Amino acid sequence: MIKYKVEDKETPTTREVKYPISRKEVYRIRQLLNIQSFEDWDEEKLDKLGIVKESCEYVLGVAFDDGATLDYKLCCGEHNYYDEVLFQYPDGKYVDFEPTYELDDIEIDAGSTIYIVRLEVQDE
Repeated sequence: MIKYKVEDKETPTTREVKYPISRKEVYRIRQLLNIQSFEDWDEEKLDKLGIVKESCEYVLGVAFDDGATLDYKLCCGEHNYYDEVLFQYPDGKYVDFEPTYELDDIEIDAGSTIYIVRLEVQDE
């Protein structure tokens, strides 16, 4: 589980959302995140694998019952893939987390509330 801590407060409320995702998609994303670097790859190899540098694809987005949201994007930089996680509080404030280079359940400790996204991996 990927854990982020935003604030310190006692006795938090827990809000959880389950997100269905195919086993094939989880495997694909994890494989891309494991590429250390394609700096030395030629354009033909990049094209064959469908790698488009400097781009992002939306993987998942969830809304919690209090209005908070979480978006996870798979992005491709100049040399590798990375994850981009953006959390929005119910009041509209945003937090953009550093990449973890993994796709897994996500827990955000926002002090008074713990937000959890559980991936429900499904067979095709």
